[in-house]
Amino acid sequence: TDMQANRPGDRSYCTRQPFTGQPPRGAGGAIEILFTPGQVTLSVESGLVRRIYVRDQKPAGALDESFSGTSIGHWEDETLVVDTTGLDPKAMYLPGVAIGSQAVVHERISLLVADTLVIESTVTAPAIFTAPFTSRQSYRRARDRIFTPFDVCVEGDRSFDRQSGRDRFDATP
Repeated sequence: TDMQANRPGDRSYCTRQPFTGQPPRGAGGAIEILFTPGQVTLSVESGLVRRIYVRDQKPAGALDESFSGTSIGHWEDETLVVDTTGLDPKAMYLPGVAIGSQAVVHERISLLVADTLVIESTVTAPAIFTAPFTSRQSYRRARDRIFTPFDVCVEGDRSFDRQSGRDRFDATP
């Protein structure tokens, strides 16, 4: 409701983006992929970092729930197949729609052609879907692009009144 959106301190546009099996939303959708022994790391400019452990089981000490979940992957030829569990049940799949408990994401990540990365995601989330939901997202490689991590909530943001905990701008249409 409108009351919830304007409660003191609520800056939903400033919250970290959790992983819910969807491509990054909003600004900062560029992805950097790092390959290290036993791990593939996907980092999104807007702050989401995912570590995909290339092994049979989750590592000791993995959290039961987290913003990025626990991702276990294996290679099938040149396709990285990933299963992610332990997603934060309060993470918003869509505005106002939490992914809920027991959500699982199955992904197939591959290069379709030399400069096109394809991520096919199947989200199984009993709290919001009656059946698994599959989507496919393509990304174009930009070899000369400088990856620039940023934060959408800048310290000293004058549009936010820290004393009242409210935004200063009028969002009335």
